[in-house]
Amino acid sequence: MKKNKIVILLLLVFLLSGCANIFNNEIHNKSYQVEISISEFEELIQAAIEKATPAVVGISNYQSSFLGLQETKTGSGVIYGCQAVMKDGRIEDDCSNTINSDDVKIYKYSVVTNRHVIKGASQIKVYFGETDEFIKASIKAQDSDVDIAILTFDYQAFIQPIEFADSNDLKAGSFAIAIGNPAGHEFYDSCTFGIISHPKRYFAEEGHEFIQHDVAINPGNSGGALINMKGKLIGINTLKLFSKEDIIDNMGFAIPSNLVYSVITNLEAKARLVGFPIINDSIPIDINKQMVLKKEERFI
Repeated sequence: MKKNKIVILLLLVFLLSGCANIFNNEIHNKSYQVEISISEFEELIQAAIEKATPAVVGISNYQSSFLGLQETKTGSGVIYGCQAVMKDGRIEDDCSNTINSDDVKIYKYSVVTNRHVIKGASQIKVYFGETDEFIKASIKAQDSDVDIAILTFDYQAFIQPIEFADSNDLKAGSFAIAIGNPAGHEFYDSCTFGIISHPKRYFAEEGHEFIQHDVAINPGNSGGALINMKGKLIGINTLKLFSKEDIIDNMGFAIPSNLVYSVITNLEAKARLVGFPIINDSIPIDINKQMVLKKEERFI
């Protein structure tokens, strides 16, 4: 009888300890249950693309040669600012107030792109794929430390500028979409989908952070948009790593939206004071001691 009580007691201890282990596993191996259909997920992606795409334009870099102006490079850009010049001379800073208005004389747009896209240009044009239009643009400002440039151009129609997201909210695994003109303007408004691989990466020779992602980008995507599932800008695509041996793949990098916003705000303020075009040394960025990537062969 005494032996039976000991056996029963040992069984109870074993069962209780097993329940404790199950309880601990449920806490530490937390799972997320999200109910969403494939069609609903597709609709979210489509809505984000539809919202952001009008603000993404092609960029053509023309340089002088003995044959005249020649298009030597193409890239992408993102419209972030708009002013409406009214027929009575007033300036409307919120262009959304002028939709369907007959009182607008012209819209003035600001575009952010990569500095390397417009480097050495004798003339720059923005390209609208849907209407197959090339519009002359001017360089307003460039940053010599962060690969950022601001262009301006005039246009008759209203275009909704991109909205900026807080890039500090990004996490590894966050969904991301790239929009741009890879391999030339014939592939305008190309969209690719992926995730954030790491929200903060640093190159040894650079003085700022990058967003690493696996969204497919190629030459021509430079200066184009990296957006979130709400259609807001989280970064400007700038470069990708590759190797001659083809051992590196899906390593794209974008300048974070918070840094982009900080740089263009700084450039805009200086342009108002001294006029434009200007070349500016960017505001100092405090580098955290995280993983630093050595710069290998790279492009876009």
